[in-house]
Amino acid sequence: MNRESSDLSVLWWGVFPPLVMIAVFIGHYFAPPLYELMTVRDEINPYGIIENGTILVLLPAIVAGFIVFARRRALPHWTTGWVALACALACIYFAGEEASWGQHYFGWETGERMSELNKQKETNLHNVSTWFNQKPRMVVEWWLLLGGIILPLWRAIRRSTPDTTSFSHWFWPTNIVVPTALLYLALRCGYWYQNATEAVIPYWTYDPETREYYIALFLSLYLLSMWSRTNSVLRASQADAARHPAVPASAADPSAGSTPPNQFA
Repeated sequence: MNRESSDLSVLWWGVFPPLVMIAVFIGHYFAPPLYELMTVRDEINPYGIIENGTILVLLPAIVAGFIVFARRRALPHWTTGWVALACALACIYFAGEEASWGQHYFGWETGERMSELNKQKETNLHNVSTWFNQKPRMVVEWWLLLGGIILPLWRAIRRSTPDTTSFSHWFWPTNIVVPTALLYLALRCGYWYQNATEAVIPYWTYDPETREYYIALFLSLYLLSMWSRTNSVLRASQADAARHPAVPASAADPSAGSTPPNQFA
């Protein structure tokens, strides 16, 4: 897979993404207690490794998004910074909702009004209306499929060299998200198959918590990639400035610092 030299290491996008799926597979068939520890979060097992992992992988993405926004003037297109900010805010919402804004960790009681509105009686919005859950998730899913699978395939067919100064190059994910997008698609296909046929298939093949984890990982890789490439742009700019220091006006024009002759002498 082609990638920019300034992009993330293969350890993050090629090795790390399959680990959760491998652990879920092994746990389901060979270590049921591990599988339950990973996939279940309730009063008895409040940890839910995958659900907490979803929040964990979003945290560096949020930081990266704000850093890219702060450096937006140094990028080929300063609007890229606003894209990073919007994505970082989406990650804050995603992580906050996943943790019910801290209720999962601190255990406060849900207010009476929220209990009436919320299907699970938690302090979050995604269990209140589809406008806070399925609809925004559908937008992200389409972006994941387009930017993580269809567009990389199109690049490979065309054998095109990316224009690193274009807005579209910074807006769309680089090819490093492909493994994560494919893992998500596999789980999504499992859900579609189970939903269409009502066949009895292993729950791990379409588990919604695992799907959410891979959406979060996709967003995290997207913002961390943008941050890594921003670092490269800044280093190149600093190196160029060191090679070609600004020339003072007086040095460029010797007559600039001299007193003009008196034409009326």
